[in-house]
This record gives sequence, structure tokens and C-alpha cells, in this order.
Amino acid sequence: MKYLIVLLVSLGLLMGCQDDAVEEPAAPEPVEEETEEDVTEEKNQETTEKPEEEVKFEEEPEEEQKPSESDSNEQDIDEGTDNVGSGEGDQVSKEAETFLSVDEAREIVENNLATSIGIMQQLQSQKQNWFGMVEGTQEYNEAVEVTKTHLSDTISSHVINEWAEHYLKEFFIYNHFILVLQPYSLNTRFNLEMSNNYQFTLSFVQLGDEAFNETMQFNIHYYNEAGNWKFAGYDAEEISEPLNLTFEDLEEAFIDGEKNERYAGTLVEKMEHEGESYLIIDYKYTRKAINVNTGYDESYILQKRSG
Repeated sequence: MKYLIVLLVSLGLLMGCQDDAVEEPAAPEPVEEETEEDVTEEKNQETTEKPEEEVKFEEEPEEEQKPSESDSNEQDIDEGTDNVGSGEGDQVSKEAETFLSVDEAREIVENNLATSIGIMQQLQSQKQNWFGMVEGTQEYNEAVEVTKTHLSDTISSHVINEWAEHYLKEFFIYNHFILVLQPYSLNTRFNLEMSNNYQFTLSFVQLGDEAFNETMQFNIHYYNEAGNWKFAGYDAEEISEPLNLTFEDLEEAFIDGEKNERYAGTLVEKMEHEGESYLIIDYKYTRKAINVNTGYDESYILQKRSG
């Protein structure tokens, strides 16, 4: 019994000591050190997960569009064009169109054609070896270039390549005129179709004859190059309608080739032959019977009448 009491007392003391004991804190868990790769990965995740903020720019007010200098110039040109044909501009235009008279233009053409023919006649005397040349050969091509040089004062640079070759052919190969006009080709019905300080176009009728000339309507063009009027080609067409020529049309229709001057004819009579009307006119060297409708000189009918 005594031992039992002692045992109980010992247990009681032991329990009291456990209640008074201080509870020690638990040891902390070991912490893993972060590597550079882990830090980089976390930053990338933060960047990916974080939505991008929309960047807003402050809108600038629109500037009023100003016309460029070229636009202004075009507008000035358009305005200037609109004024053509009225008021002062119309007066300037008319003055330019009447720069030459018909007679002045005709004399320019006659003198120019005569000068070109004179140049070619000189070449004929100087270049005897050119006669009978074959087109397309080296000799022919060289002759064309020489001809261009000689005719450069009378034929426009715009057509010199074409017309120098025409002149060469007709003076050295064909030996007769097909395309080249002569002063006596200009017969009647002269008119200035256009004329200003830079160019003019003269229209006229060439009368047909018993040889190879046909009655034709011509428009011959001239350009003013460095103060010199130069031949620039022509347009020609046959005349199908009756001309109804009068003596006034034919009085000075022909020219003295040596002096390059027109001579006046004298009306002899009006004549009917086989249903056709003729004017019989005495000129300086010959008498002609000109059909008033076709313009052809048919002098052979005079021989029939006298025979």
C-alpha cells in the first residue's frame, strides 16, 4: 500500500512538469535557392500574362491643302487659253495670220524653188559621176548627204532628209520632174491658208499641159528658220470639179523661167470646140488655148482650126 501511494505521487509530479514545459518552435523547412533561369522564366510569365496597354497618339489637326506651284501654273495657262479669240488676244491672232500678203508669199515660194533648182544644176555640172547611180549603194548614200548639205539653206530641217533625196533622184537618175516643183508650177488661184511669223501655207492651182503636168490643187508649206523661209513640203490633190476659169485667173498665170518674173497675157478670143469652152491667150513666147473647166492647155486645137 505504501508503495502504491509513492507511485501515484511520482506520476502526479511527472504530469505537472510536462504542463510547465515550454514548447520549442518547429525547425524551418529548407528554402530552395532561385536560379537565374527561374527568375527569367518568372519575368517572361509576368510579361505574357500582363495585357499590353494600347498606345494612344494625340491626333494632329489636318492642315489645309495648298495648291502647288505647278497647279498654279496650269491654272494660269488654262485661264490664258480661255481668253484666246476674244478682245485683245483675238486682235493679236489676226495680226499674226496676216503677216504676209498673198503676193509676198508667192514670191517667196517662187524664189525659193528657183534657188533650189539652181543649186542642183550646179551639182550636175560638178558631179558628173553621179548620173546613173544605183539607189541604195554607198555612192548613192554619200551623194544624198552631199545634197542635204547644199540644200540646207532652202529646205527646212524638218524635211531635208526626204526632199534632198527627191531632188537627187530627179536631177541625176530620172532626169525629169515628178515631185520637185518649179516656179512655173504656180499658176493661179493663190490664197494664204495660214500665215504667221513662223510658218505659212500657200494654196494654188497648177494648170495641166500636153506633156505630163496635171491640173492640181496644191498647199505648199514654209517654215521660218533663223529668219529664212524654207520649203517644208506640200499636199496635192486632183481637181474634179469645173474650174470656170476667167481671163483674170489666167492673165499672169505663167512665168519667165530665166528672169523668174511673171508676164501678162493678152486675150485673143473665147472659143467653143467640141462642146468645151476655151480662152485663147497670147503670152510672151506662145499662144495657148486653155480649157476653162479643166485648166489644161490644149493648143493643138488651134492647129486643127488653122488646118
